[in-house]
Amino acid sequence: MKQTTLDSLYINLADAFSSEPPRLDFVLPGYLAGTVGILASPGAAGKTWLALELCCAVASAAANQRLLGLPLEKHGQAVFLSAEDPESSLKSRLHSIAKYLDGDALTELQANLRIASLVGLPTDLHPSRNGNSDPDVEDWSKTLGEQCAGARLIVLDTLSRWHTRDENANAEMAQVIKKAEAIAKVTGASLLFLHHANKGMVMAGRGDEQQSVRGASSLVDNARWQAALVAMSPDDEKKYGLTPKAWRARTSPAVRGNQAKPRRPCGDSLAPQR
Repeated sequence: MKQTTLDSLYINLADAFSSEPPRLDFVLPGYLAGTVGILASPGAAGKTWLALELCCAVASAAANQRLLGLPLEKHGQAVFLSAEDPESSLKSRLHSIAKYLDGDALTELQANLRIASLVGLPTDLHPSRNGNSDPDVEDWSKTLGEQCAGARLIVLDTLSRWHTRDENANAEMAQVIKKAEAIAKVTGASLLFLHHANKGMVMAGRGDEQQSVRGASSLVDNARWQAALVAMSPDDEKKYGLTPKAWRARTSPAVRGNQAKPRRPCGDSLAPQR
């Protein structure tokens, strides 16, 4: 086994002390390029819709202006890979989104947005047999690292479809996050897992808290960015002037962002209120 040479990895302290560091590159607000994040919600809350719109926002300045209006400084390729939804469902969602976009946005998306349904494929980032790597199973961490190079955002839907480990085991989930970090590092992209929220936390009205993510705490502790999508409360509906019968959800600016500025204690809607 090849041994890591630490001497080649040590930070040059003289340079760090004297040189102005490059500006942090945020793909989404508070979400640093080359890191792993999690967007969690209960089932059917709309996280796939939101993730698709986030991909559109990253891939096209014009689409971002029409859809979410996020404060993004850079745009580039976005990749959305669903191991859960069939192609027909993804096409239906894209057709609905396209109704809100103009020609410039659609042209930019065709150039920069990549979407695929991988339903039925063995999408495992960390395949193993009896604790050892399984050479007979495709290592999707390698596949993504090679085929998503240069992307700014990679979305994997959903987390449980991208591994075969025990979701409640800290050590095993930490290894899955490490594999995702390797993809983010080699591609330079932010890698975002869509995941489900803990049912008990959601029922208690705490779905937007840091520990609301289902499974091992190492998922939250090792991810560098986290956001939650929760159903609107009656107070939220009044705040945004929506009728109780309307289907709405809200997302926090970021439940957690390790490289972000301290967040303001307020919610935000899926689409900006104009």
